[in-house]
Amino acid sequence: MKKIIYLFILTTIVSCGSSDNFTLQGNIKGLKKGTVYLMKFQDTLLVTLDSVVVDGDPNFTLHTNLEEPEMLFVKLDKKNNTDNYVEFFASEGVSTLNSTLKNFIYDAEVTGSEQQKLYGEYKNMLSEYENKNLELTEQHLMAQIKKDTVALDSLQGAFDKYLKSKYRYSLNYAATHGGSEVAPYIALAEMPNATIKVLDTLYFLGTKNQGIQIWKTLKRRNHEKKSRIKKARTRVRVFLHYSENYIGKHQLKNLIQFIDLVYKCSAFGFQLILNAFKVSFLVFGSLIVYFLNQFIKNSYCFINDCFALFSVFTWV
Repeated sequence: MKKIIYLFILTTIVSCGSSDNFTLQGNIKGLKKGTVYLMKFQDTLLVTLDSVVVDGDPNFTLHTNLEEPEMLFVKLDKKNNTDNYVEFFASEGVSTLNSTLKNFIYDAEVTGSEQQKLYGEYKNMLSEYENKNLELTEQHLMAQIKKDTVALDSLQGAFDKYLKSKYRYSLNYAATHGGSEVAPYIALAEMPNATIKVLDTLYFLGTKNQGIQIWKTLKRRNHEKKSRIKKARTRVRVFLHYSENYIGKHQLKNLIQFIDLVYKCSAFGFQLILNAFKVSFLVFGSLIVYFLNQFIKNSYCFINDCFALFSVFTWV
């Protein structure tokens, strides 16, 4: 009877300890001493899921329980006040991390999940864009030193073209893999200025996975953007309504058409125009106050002079 009870307790302990469904097997070449952490974002903070102290052996194993595929981070604390983070997509099963102590971030190779495979392909291509960015930045600095305005104008055009190309690549990659958790992550991390239409399209492509947290985050981001635009547009409309009595309906008609055009071109067009109106009225108001002060000051001096002249003639 006692053996049965012990066996039951042992089985319970084993089953409780085996709740972790994700394992990361790692090797950091050259690491003798340090601490490796497995982390994830919870709200806006990085929280530790598991950790291991490395003392001589560069191999380590980390565990956690995943309810769904998500982005995790491996942090290396090398006891020199320098923290290094490697991000990767994790899902149920086993993933491997291989890197070096000297270049922990740049030499890191993570394999395991299908999401990580797709994300790795995306990051590899993105690194070419980053190299182009560095090249343009160096050229821009040299042009500034030489005060070459022609080169600066040309580089500005090249930089704009680079940003558009990078955005298109991110958008196409996310749309091509719309059924994967990689798509909403790219939209959230790499496309902060994406339009509502783009976010709606990406969310629609992930219909089968919309119960997963990262898709919920994408939906919430899109809802917040729609709400901001609606509030900005309402504020401008109210402003125009009250301005109608001052500048007339005819002038407002062209102004409204212009604002509508800006709104179609930019999600934050109305907010920008509203800010411009605010600045204009502040400047205009300041000028009015200044000229009124000058007028009152000059009028006061003129009146004093008249009284003085009148006093002289009266005295004479």
